[in-house]
Amino acid sequence: MPSLPSGARLRDATPADAEAILALYREAYDPRHDPHRAAAGVPFKDALEDVRGYLRERALLVAERDGALLATVHLRALANVRRLAVSPHARGEGLGAAMLEAAAERARRERFDHLQLETLADHPWLSPFYARHGYAERGVETMPDGTRWLVMRQRL
Repeated sequence: MPSLPSGARLRDATPADAEAILALYREAYDPRHDPHRAAAGVPFKDALEDVRGYLRERALLVAERDGALLATVHLRALANVRRLAVSPHARGEGLGAAMLEAAAERARRERFDHLQLETLADHPWLSPFYARHGYAERGVETMPDGTRWLVMRQRL
């Protein structure tokens, strides 16, 4: 079991969490809380129906404390870690690491060999964070809109 901060608990997300998860995404990815995202010009595009789709895939974990969602991670069927988001009010508590560990545990249980993720290539702290948690750089993909995404992978 991942090491969560005091009072936090990990559980599978349910359809009743959809709106709270979308609100967490919007808060965590808001340029006021992550100016590097704004500088990269990458708008947050997910809508409520996207979150409901993640829930239908049954691979969405949440961390909560006192009924409030603090973090979430979506593990795709392709073992592609997406949308790791931690509330700006709960940063520094180890939730990001805990969510990555929870995603890895789920992927191992479901017999994946690797986890893969994409992160903004020019973001100053994201790739070092993922590297500290066992992800290795695999290359950079440039999207049609010009954004550059660093592909990282971890062997389970």
